[in-house]
Amino acid sequence: QVVTSLINLGLVQELQERYLAAYDYYKQAEKVAEAIPLPQRLEYLYHSQARALGEAGQYEKAFNLEREAYFTRDSMFQIEKAEALARLQADFEVAEKDLEISRLEEEKAREELKNTRLWAGIGGLILLIALGAMAYGIQQIRRKQAEEIRQREMEKRQFSAVITGEEKERRRIASDLHDS
Repeated sequence: QVVTSLINLGLVQELQERYLAAYDYYKQAEKVAEAIPLPQRLEYLYHSQARALGEAGQYEKAFNLEREAYFTRDSMFQIEKAEALARLQADFEVAEKDLEISRLEEEKAREELKNTRLWAGIGGLILLIALGAMAYGIQQIRRKQAEEIRQREMEKRQFSAVITGEEKERRRIASDLHDS
């Protein structure tokens, strides 16, 4: 606000054709603008000072102030360009990081899927082994039962043979006794 007020006072002095007084107000405004800093105002102030000095006939100083205004505008442009470049660089780096994050997330998802498949395969293998062990156990039980049945059948045949043999022997003895 102070800078604007000083500029307005300088403009009033210029309208009254008191160019050196206008220059003084612009110079005061320049000092305040440099302290704050307000580079856009500085460029305007350099032009205003140059205009006031030019009207006062101090052309060399006016020319130097116009050059200062040009340099100020150029450095503001360079600063804006550097800031824009820095923003673009930051945006580019953010985009690269986002791309890297996406790639890493995809890689992680693939790795998790691979691990899930591996564990499913291991689980399936364990299940097959368990089923195989159960089938083998059942087969062993059946074999044992079949062997026991064969053993009983053999024992029955042996008992039957013994009984048949004893009956024959009794008949022979009975026949011998009956004949004698």
